[in-house]
Amino acid sequence: SQDRVGIGASSPSGILEVEQSSTGGTACLYIDNNDTDQYAMYVSASNIDENVMHITADGVTTAKVINITADGLTSGSALYIDSDSSSTTARNIVNIIQNNASASGAVPLRLQQDGTADIMQVFDTTTEVFTILDGGNVGIGTSSPDSLVQILETGASSQLMLSCFSTTDDHSAILTFKKSGHGTEGSYTATADDETIGDIRFYGADSGPTESALAAWISCYQDGSAGATYIPTRLVFGTGTDSSAPTEKMRIDLNGNVGIGT
Repeated sequence: SQDRVGIGASSPSGILEVEQSSTGGTACLYIDNNDTDQYAMYVSASNIDENVMHITADGVTTAKVINITADGLTSGSALYIDSDSSSTTARNIVNIIQNNASASGAVPLRLQQDGTADIMQVFDTTTEVFTILDGGNVGIGTSSPDSLVQILETGASSQLMLSCFSTTDDHSAILTFKKSGHGTEGSYTATADDETIGDIRFYGADSGPTESALAAWISCYQDGSAGATYIPTRLVFGTGTDSSAPTEKMRIDLNGNVGIGT
């Protein structure tokens, strides 16, 4: 049989087992490496169908299973995962699974950025395809979104698709604009007469070309006081010319009457 070494264990279950009693009072294993250009720990494994490292910490409640601090980082990484396998088998390089359906407060992944750099960057090879800026702006196809969400495509049409697949006739893809007169998320105060409920705006580039210019808009305004259940509204359509900004050209009022140029 293979020789085994037990430290604190009379019958070691591996080649090396370190076991500490509940009253040990110190770290069970401590590695202190003062050589700045050598590994503190190196694992070379030929495993095929078993984990290279397995951690079971089912007793942990308020502590961390793995805690990494790297306060001296400049261009390095606190965690780096690289897979250069050419296998075409479907797989996940990283799996984070919260597999207890009753754990309603468990968040599988939380990111916090206390600096001013981007919160997240996602790359397709060397092209950045998804970005969350400091402050929360989300860019798809752009690394510098100038609104809460910006979708950018070059050399092709930019498309936002809402799809619905259902055997129920009144199911559909829905684009929703919601407005409250209250300044706190989830709180509702009645919107007021003539208040803007929602806008769709169309931009082109002027002949300079110096900037993106507003070309047309469709706006929904409240048309009277809010009711107990429903909101009176009008839809207003604005278009512009090559020498003037868009202004109202047509409206549909709360009674369904249509005004063109009036």
